[in-house]
Amino acid sequence: PLDPDFDDEKERRNEELSHWDKQFIDIPDQGDLFDIIAAANYMDIKGLVEVGAKHICAKIKGKTCTEVREMLKIHNDFTPEEEAAIHKENEWIYAKD
Repeated sequence: PLDPDFDDEKERRNEELSHWDKQFIDIPDQGDLFDIIAAANYMDIKGLVEVGAKHICAKIKGKTCTEVREMLKIHNDFTPEEEAAIHKENEWIYAKD
């Protein structure tokens, strides 16, 4: 159901986390944070899933693909040719206005 405090879904998603939420979800061990989000998802605790997701989004916002991969421990399995093709296909992302 829609949250009555917001006019639309986009406004709700863009709301900043409260000070309490930031302190609560700022868990030093990234693995523990992901475990909490997974458990909250399993138990259908939508508010906790959303707080966790917003916290992760705030941490990766403005970072390059390489920085995000390092932070989230994601192995880059693309060949240089595949990565170049992806960049060429998505040039609009890197275009400056």
